[in-house]
Amino acid sequence: MTSIQRVFSVLFSPGKTFQAIAERPTWAVALIVLLIVGAVGSAVVLSKIDPAAQERMIRDQVEHRLEGRGASRAEIDAATEQAVKVSEKIRPIQPVIALVFMTIFYPLVALLFWGGVTLAGGRAGFVQMFSTTLHGLMPLGLQGLISIPIALSQGSLDPKVAESGSLLASNLAVFAPEGGSAVVTALLSSVDFFSIWSIVLLIVGFSVTTRISKSASAAVVIGCWMIGIALKVGLAALGS
Repeated sequence: MTSIQRVFSVLFSPGKTFQAIAERPTWAVALIVLLIVGAVGSAVVLSKIDPAAQERMIRDQVEHRLEGRGASRAEIDAATEQAVKVSEKIRPIQPVIALVFMTIFYPLVALLFWGGVTLAGGRAGFVQMFSTTLHGLMPLGLQGLISIPIALSQGSLDPKVAESGSLLASNLAVFAPEGGSAVVTALLSSVDFFSIWSIVLLIVGFSVTTRISKSASAAVVIGCWMIGIALKVGLAALGS
């Protein structure tokens, strides 16, 4: 089974694919696929966001945050203008920022899983863990790939839709109340079909490649995923 075949076969024949990874781990093609899809998806979504709507959202967020701290009108206006200027400067390089972030993110996730699997009694090298992690996260790549034509078909995108991850109606964020809390939206967006698919693949993958029980593998994967959700919700709380 070639590296390219593994990227597709893991979605529908995970047992066979992870057995091949256990015997000969590969990671380059899977990483390149995830990075390209992520960077292109970020660029497409960004190009569809209405700049005026983006500016309004930034102004609303800054004003809401500073008003709660008792800031004066002049302080709020100055902070708002500064936030808008920073957003305008960052906007052209956001796809590059996304690419750099993902390049760092995937090894860190593999390292986190590696630590969990080791504590659970598994024995595997980092390359094997990295390969298993990347292939287990391939449903998220599929999600990004599907999102690209959907974004391109839109005249413009509400920045709140892009921010919440509800562009593709695959998670509970589509049921978030209008004007609802960012924390609630972050929590709802975490209950996602493609995320659950990845969780299942990772559980199978770590069980096969590290020879730990599926229950131990599930404890590691779900535990790490809960940490990710807690960080996501925490960041949403800080932002709001």
